[in-house]
Amino acid sequence: MSDLNNNRHLLITEFKIFKGFIAATKDSKIRAFDQDNGDLLWEAQLPYPGYATPSVYQIGGKEYVVIACGGGKLGSPSGDRYVAFSL
Repeated sequence: MSDLNNNRHLLITEFKIFKGFIAATKDSKIRAFDQDNGDLLWEAQLPYPGYATPSVYQIGGKEYVVIACGGGKLGSPSGDRYVAFSL
């Protein structure tokens, strides 16, 4: 995945428990892993590495995961963005 230590975050949504959301990687991607077998469910490119803890919210019955992207650690690109994905 990456040569950078990363943080794994447990997110519980109405429909699924994600064993790990990983976004703190030098390749600026966020990944979600299956709760049962650890398989990669999806990954997406972020504008900057996301060293913050992702959060889940719901609007109109639809769930989203949002993460603050900033980078700047360990020589990674730096910026300020919030990115949300529908689940």
